[in-house]
Amino acid sequence: MDDKVKILLGRKQFQGGVNQDVFLSVELNRTFNELPKETYYNDFDLNKQFKKERNSCRNFYIYGIADSPYINCDNIIIHFYKSSGLTEHIGNTTTIPLTSANWTNKNFLGLKRGQYKFLLEDYTDSQKIFIRYNTQSYEKQLVYTADTYNYTGGTVSTTVDYGTNDEVVLLNGESMTVENDFPFFYNKHWIKFNLEI
Repeated sequence: MDDKVKILLGRKQFQGGVNQDVFLSVELNRTFNELPKETYYNDFDLNKQFKKERNSCRNFYIYGIADSPYINCDNIIIHFYKSSGLTEHIGNTTTIPLTSANWTNKNFLGLKRGQYKFLLEDYTDSQKIFIRYNTQSYEKQLVYTADTYNYTGGTVSTTVDYGTNDEVVLLNGESMTVENDFPFFYNKHWIKFNLEI
């Protein structure tokens, strides 16, 4: 019905005009549209969504306290590597004083403690991170995998879900301690790893 017709009343057309009924032939038709079916599959299980995001995330925020009975640790450089051979350097960070209050920065020997932090984003190159200061090396497992049987009877390597803090028995009968119950917020696994230098 896009055709617009302007109709003047009879008395407004000319002097002495009389209003009369005007009949227009208009064809009316009606179409029926079915309402779409509800196809929303909302999953409001927050725990399930949290586990899904936690297990798919490979962002790690490694932080901790550096302490030593031999040196001050409030201004040292710590290096991070992908491999145990310490050949693939990722980056480094410098420790800072633990707090602004001087008396709480010191350990029982009177040496200064320090704190460090290091961010790994989309870290899929290795399942571990290797930390080094001078000649001392430290290792932290970030992702745990275990071999399981698949439906054909063969074995497949699967990633152990985050939030596990338990012993896992492998197919060869050995047990592996899984400690990946890292706090997870702001789309990062927060891993506290203190260094005794």
